[in-house]
Amino acid sequence: MFTGLTGAVVNALLETWYWRKPYSFIKAVGVLPPGLTVSFEHSQVVSYLVAGYGVTLPLVLIALAKHWKPYIASTVTVLLLAGLSPLIAPYSSVATWYRFLIGVAPLASTLSIIGLADSMRNKRITLLYLVTASLPGLAFTYGYNWSFDYTRALREFPSTLTPAPADGKLLETMSFFKNNDFTGSTVIVAHPDYARYVHLAIRNPDPSRLIWVNYATNETVCRIAESTGAKEIVLVAVKTPDTNTTMYKCLSDIKPVDKEHPWILVAQVKENMETNTAIRETLSN
Repeated sequence: MFTGLTGAVVNALLETWYWRKPYSFIKAVGVLPPGLTVSFEHSQVVSYLVAGYGVTLPLVLIALAKHWKPYIASTVTVLLLAGLSPLIAPYSSVATWYRFLIGVAPLASTLSIIGLADSMRNKRITLLYLVTASLPGLAFTYGYNWSFDYTRALREFPSTLTPAPADGKLLETMSFFKNNDFTGSTVIVAHPDYARYVHLAIRNPDPSRLIWVNYATNETVCRIAESTGAKEIVLVAVKTPDTNTTMYKCLSDIKPVDKEHPWILVAQVKENMETNTAIRETLSN
């Protein structure tokens, strides 16, 4: 517990130093203190909790109720609250929420064995446990809203728990940016899956020069060009509503960087008044 709290304090201090203020402002949610980040994954939190702890959590509660240990109980509680933070604070979470749920697993598995031994002596508790454990099956049978997320809720666990090598395109992307310098007035707009590997190649990038987006619409790209003052934009495996790259009104000369990397596009930002006019037209439509 002490180690975890120390880490949380150090993390908050580092984030304050990085942002140069004790908060960050996100348009979607407003002001966030250090340690909190934007999250719209509350439905997946429910799925993760049921998939990962639907069988063990009742046994954990039984064990803690009968064998009260303040240190263990407080540790489990803090980790669970951090993991469930997207359900507690709307549109935000404590850093990467599911890693806290991964962190509580060793304690939960040990406590569940104790809870199982205690529950076998009480038929009512056993019946309640069986009903709770059947909920995932009900989700598939009756199609509850979170049943679609249930099958993919457990993250960072490859199929059959065997090592899963990264996609070759991801490694090629990392190698490309490691060997090619895109700094200065260039902004890299990358899909989140690829942005991680770009970040591995470009150490400590300026946050305004490496931007993660799921869908690079015309409005998104033009807003990025306007707010960053970029002269060149590199698009990395971004999803677009239209595969025709001429859709970007504020960009010109859009083309792949080379034949070996067709998913990496480079484009010039239209200059000065033309760019501003294109952006205003885009945002007004």
